Amino acid sequence: MDAIPYNLLKADFLKRCTEQFSAAEQEKIHQALEFAQAQSEGKYSGSGEPAFQHSVAVAAIVAFDLNLDGESVTATLLHNLKPDELLRNTFNDSIFSLVVGLQKIIEMDTHTVSVNADSFRNLVITLAGDLRVVLIKIADQLDIMRKLEDVNHEIVHKFCIETRHLYAPLAHRLGLYTINSELNSLVIKYLEPEAYNQIEAHLESTKGIRDTYIEDFIRPLKKILNANGLDFKIKGRTKSIYSIWNKTINKGITLDEVYDLFAIRIILSSPIQSEKADCWQVYSLITEKYPPNPERLRDWISIPKKSGYESLHTTVLGPGNHWIEVQIRTERMDRVAEYGLASHWKYKGGTETGKLEKWLADIRAVLENDTLSIADVLDALQTESIEEEVFVFTPAGDLKRLRKGATLLDFAYSIHSEVGDHCVSGFINGKKAGIRQKLKSGDRIQIETAKNQRPKADWLHFVVTGKARLKIRTSLNEEITREAEKGKEIIKRKLKNWKLEFNNETINMMVRRLGYKFGKDLYYDIATGKLEPLRIKAILTKPPHDSAQPESPAAPIKPLNPSFDSGDTLIIYENMSNVNYQMARCCNPVFGDKIFGFITINQGIKIHRNHCPNAKQLKERYPYRVVNAQWNRQENTSAFVVTLRISGADELGMAHRITQIITTEFQMEMQEIKFNSASGRFHGEVKVWVKNLDHLARLIENLKKIKGILNVSRVGER
Repeated sequence: MDAIPYNLLKADFLKRCTEQFSAAEQEKIHQALEFAQAQSEGKYSGSGEPAFQHSVAVAAIVAFDLNLDGESVTATLLHNLKPDELLRNTFNDSIFSLVVGLQKIIEMDTHTVSVNADSFRNLVITLAGDLRVVLIKIADQLDIMRKLEDVNHEIVHKFCIETRHLYAPLAHRLGLYTINSELNSLVIKYLEPEAYNQIEAHLESTKGIRDTYIEDFIRPLKKILNANGLDFKIKGRTKSIYSIWNKTINKGITLDEVYDLFAIRIILSSPIQSEKADCWQVYSLITEKYPPNPERLRDWISIPKKSGYESLHTTVLGPGNHWIEVQIRTERMDRVAEYGLASHWKYKGGTETGKLEKWLADIRAVLENDTLSIADVLDALQTESIEEEVFVFTPAGDLKRLRKGATLLDFAYSIHSEVGDHCVSGFINGKKAGIRQKLKSGDRIQIETAKNQRPKADWLHFVVTGKARLKIRTSLNEEITREAEKGKEIIKRKLKNWKLEFNNETINMMVRRLGYKFGKDLYYDIATGKLEPLRIKAILTKPPHDSAQPESPAAPIKPLNPSFDSGDTLIIYENMSNVNYQMARCCNPVFGDKIFGFITINQGIKIHRNHCPNAKQLKERYPYRVVNAQWNRQENTSAFVVTLRISGADELGMAHRITQIITTEFQMEMQEIKFNSASGRFHGEVKVWVKNLDHLARLIENLKKIKGILNVSRVGER
């Protein structure tokens, strides 16, 4: 490409940068453009185009699609260059570091990367010296994939495999759903050209009909929403080729049988305090006009996805009996849906570089930990969103930034994981404080440690920072592994003394007969004294039971601790950390219900209502595992999930009236809502969060007052 197109390309790019970046950032970007053009002469990208042209195209994605900072854009323009001393001396260390990270990825031998979780994690570790490196590489891959039409088949195949197994899933993990969709569609374009062309031709031939139908579908909705005073935008979009192709493959159907080729998106301008209520109001108004498919309701506003995605999805029957997917969200939710994790800094004004760097470092710490499950990683990612913060000081006067609600233990972990692991107490402004003490801005903190202190599972109940939760889980997992190894050696020696073989068959029998899930759990209980080796000997030397019920790993013990009163009654109170317990899902107890505890084998104590459908069977078959339980008499502020079964006359606006009472009048959150109607009657279930039994009773009473409601009852009554 000659100098004139290059200059035109640069001019257009720089013009767009003036609208988004500060003068200092623009100067650095312009310097990088000149440097990259001079150093890229004769170099080409993976798709075969001139390297400089490719760098500018990727920088445009990074700047205007991902909305990253000026440093990221500058590094992107330089990412095809060797990070030598000239580049280091010309640009700052941060930019040089980003280029180094990108070069490591470019030089990686992707033939060794498989699709299993371990390899995926190893790749992420390599990418995540700084999370911006990951985002820039995704943008780089996207631009290359867009330009592979005339490239050698082997090269095309290499990039497609990388995209399918590494970069598209990574984009999805980071919440970049639009980029994920385009990457997957491009893979289909090159690897399944016949299917791609067929879908593309089908979409093209039906475009006019589709556009007309979308307009006919939207027109009455606009009138309804305007009549209710809502501030909104409506968009109609055709689903991606990948999404359509995926349906034909997974469901074994033809293109004509794909009923939801397009979706409608309603974006509300709502204050954050009324977002959920407004979304549910729109849902009610839409389903009054168009009948919904109750099996297709997806509520990601009550419980967002781990990536932060929030939206309410429903599928309704439109004109001509065509199913249409409708997505309901607010402007804030839409920004997160479009930009994923990047939205956390784009809409903070784009100037908080220090906060961004700290957040990226924390994300990297999460991603590179190899002792945690994917669920743990996602939990840590979600809990580290940028929120209100407290500013506290070390004894030396160094400033620390922590999440609002952070405790002295969170502070200890922010200093170092070893300090957190051994923290026993501390001083806040010269006064003695426990590890649970919450911090306030301006506090000066000193930590006390002890060599014999170790992380405890109940610490997870009160720490709030992702780093602390991550380190505690890691330490607990390591402790369990260490103890399990000790237990394994103990049972090996015992079996040898008893003239019994230690092999997989023996271990599997012990695990099965004692009701464990894994051998590691069995070894851990042996090491910690919960399981006596003599019990194992007794089991191995006697014939197996005919009964399918496994033996309990240890004799039922009533754990006497601070959460039990003198009469061995389990007292349930908020933030109880010294007893492993959970609410039974079969009856969902609420504060105020009469309850009892049932000691399970592997899941601690389950709390059941006295009127639970399973209560009679549990008490009769396993009386030795039942413990008395009652709520603490102090006021409770926790929330409990309850399922209500509602039925009545299928009248217009019924769903709206029900959701209005729950979300607006009672200020409750709904976890799930399902309605079915037939022959003029409707039956439905609603999962809501309530504070206590009185709160629930008042809600039921108000719902029963709705005209047309015939019955409201709590699921789980005998």
